[in-house]
Amino acid sequence: MTLVAVLLAWPMHAGATVIQRGGYVSPSVDDYELCGIAVHEEGVFTGTVHLRVGKGVAESAFFAHDHFAYAFTITNPENGRYFTTEGKGVFNETNATRVGETTFEFTSIEAGQTFVLRDPSGSAVLRDRGRVRSTILFDTLGDDTPGGELVAWLDDDLAGPHPGFIFDDEGRFCSVVQELLA
Repeated sequence: MTLVAVLLAWPMHAGATVIQRGGYVSPSVDDYELCGIAVHEEGVFTGTVHLRVGKGVAESAFFAHDHFAYAFTITNPENGRYFTTEGKGVFNETNATRVGETTFEFTSIEAGQTFVLRDPSGSAVLRDRGRVRSTILFDTLGDDTPGGELVAWLDDDLAGPHPGFIFDDEGRFCSVVQELLA
């Protein structure tokens, strides 16, 4: 059984109620610096998400469960060189521990083939697979509506190959980006 199938079969936290479901399509256009190179990015995020609201000690915490996909083209406007990225997976907030009046430590799991970087010929140059377990500190603002403020990113725990993970220790991601775009 694949990891995604296991996650989909996993029962929801018993102390939570689904409050919202829906799909989304979110086009994106952005200019920014990536690995020291000014880039232009165009693409789209799509997915289906549902939100659950916690009960008891997790009251005012909202949990997301998101089946997502995306595709982007990242171009160096100076020379027209580009690469594409794509991915698909499941993002699931699995736990929230209250650490303050409106502040929680959230744990999430993202699994699937969440990132593929392709050169202009379409060949996969970097491919991430597996699982990323993230822990964040998040202030829900106590207003009983989804959203709030990220206080701190506490940890990422990787399982499986993640050579495209932008914060990798070996700098492989930036060396590939610079080779393709410079």
